[in-house]
Amino acid sequence: MVDTVKFNVGGRHFEVSRALIDEHSDTMLGRLVSETWNEDPGKDVFIDRDGDIFAHILNYLRYGR
Repeated sequence: MVDTVKFNVGGRHFEVSRALIDEHSDTMLGRLVSETWNEDPGKDVFIDRDGDIFAHILNYLRYGR
């Protein structure tokens, strides 16, 4: 299993620990990288949204604020 998950959000690239996403498996991000939706775990998951805002979402998942 891959230890990180890679996201391309509006052209901005993020690499996040799989453990962080697994802690929030009930979220949309958790579902996007699940085996059900993501056939190639080594490939970037593209999200057509603002990368600057996505950074805040990741910080919320990390720190709860």
